[in-house]
Amino acid sequence: MSKREVIGAKYKTCQESEKELLADILDNFPQTFNSEKAKSFSGDFQFLIECDNQIEQFVIKVRNTQFDILPNSFSKNPYLNIECSFEMFTNITLNQFSPILDILSGKIKLDKGLFSLLRFAKFGALFSNRETDLHLPIELHHPAHWEKPQKILLVNGSPRKNASTKVMLDWFKEGLPVENTEVIDVSSLKMNKCLHCFRCWTDNPNDCVLDDDGTLFRDKITSADLIVFFVPLSWASMPSDMKKAMERLMPETTPYFYENKNWHGTAHPLHPYQKPQAFLQFLVWGFPERKHGKILEATFNEWATHSQKKNLGAIARPGVNTILSDPRLHKARKIIKEAIRQTAKSVYETGKIPKKQKKIIEKQYLDLNDWRFFATKYWVNKFKTDYWNRSTSVA
Repeated sequence: MSKREVIGAKYKTCQESEKELLADILDNFPQTFNSEKAKSFSGDFQFLIECDNQIEQFVIKVRNTQFDILPNSFSKNPYLNIECSFEMFTNITLNQFSPILDILSGKIKLDKGLFSLLRFAKFGALFSNRETDLHLPIELHHPAHWEKPQKILLVNGSPRKNASTKVMLDWFKEGLPVENTEVIDVSSLKMNKCLHCFRCWTDNPNDCVLDDDGTLFRDKITSADLIVFFVPLSWASMPSDMKKAMERLMPETTPYFYENKNWHGTAHPLHPYQKPQAFLQFLVWGFPERKHGKILEATFNEWATHSQKKNLGAIARPGVNTILSDPRLHKARKIIKEAIRQTAKSVYETGKIPKKQKKIIEKQYLDLNDWRFFATKYWVNKFKTDYWNRSTSVA
């Protein structure tokens, strides 16, 4: 048992006064100080702790890899004021608390609104060996220069595992390093819908109350450096399983609102365990025109705002079923496949979608009236009833 855990045990059994235990805790602080993370940092953390029905005031002064604890002191310009009970202060030092819930409930009082949360996260980084245990919100900053992703996740959002969406995914995968790439089929996940209970915000930050594959999906998303979503258009939106999976990513965010200047709008801060990530959309549908995918792109653009993931853009393959099935488009299929493979390689190496390859992938290779005729004929041949022949006249 560590010294801090011993102190916590003492408190729970009331073997010493709170004031004596506070002195023990402060004596132990040098063991938790992370001087590496304190480089170039200067600031005073001022505490007001209720001990034995009295207020104990002290300042933890940090100056570039060095710190001092000043009992009964007052800072004229503190980096952060923190006010709480002795019990809560003990829990903070033991990493046995829920900052978001405790701050919202008033058990921990800070003095600078949302800005103070980021400063409280700084305190956790300087005086904890487990920074991520604090689960405090941050704003991500993406590297100025692209770094090749070490872990790539390809998400098949189609309800049919081996349909046209999967073909596009397989072609894209050919342009990526095999050892860095993983594929997940959303339709194979046993996952309940999000309850919108917000207990991932209030009860246990970052954890969902549903014990199913939704947690697995979120863990896969969180650990990847590059995510490529392969999503078919389904009734002017994404398929229901894909939408359900996206909603299960809510625990990534925190219940705060602030102005994210990178995205020019209001957003949720994230937890400190999260790293800068990038994602790409590969959208497919049966209609021949490119404009049908606008609503899907808008959905992913909005998700980028709240998830703070870098949106590399969208690639679309309209009329995908025709491309894959029409024998007249045999040469076009080969050209598109190679363009997709080259696009994957470029995205991996540079983080950019090459304009030339994108144009090839999204090109309409049949006359629209020709496409409409053969698409209609395709479905007529599948009819198992004469209902349509009796009730509808198809020109």
